[in-house]
Amino acid sequence: MRMAKGIIILIIVILVTALGLYIGHKRQQRLTSIVDAVVSRVELRQLAPKDNGRFETDVFYSFTVDGKTYETRSIKQGKRDSAYSVGMPGKVKFNPNNPSESDVISE
Repeated sequence: MRMAKGIIILIIVILVTALGLYIGHKRQQRLTSIVDAVVSRVELRQLAPKDNGRFETDVFYSFTVDGKTYETRSIKQGKRDSAYSVGMPGKVKFNPNNPSESDVISE
């Protein structure tokens, strides 16, 4: 009985992971345009101990599309704070149908 529960849990974990990867891939496919951006803030944070003390880096940035300025953030896995600095120019990939859907890319 325990083995059956373990297999069911494993299958659920695999399905949830696959769904997350699929959704992330579909989002990246919509980000087809690139514009200049400026980094406004960078924050490194350590995740909870249950996540093995992993780090995430929040990169806050702004960019302008069709005269409208967007200010948002991108969450990068790991200690990526040295790759970004305040005032640093960069590039943003964005969805031309919804520019608020974006991701900063380092140069």
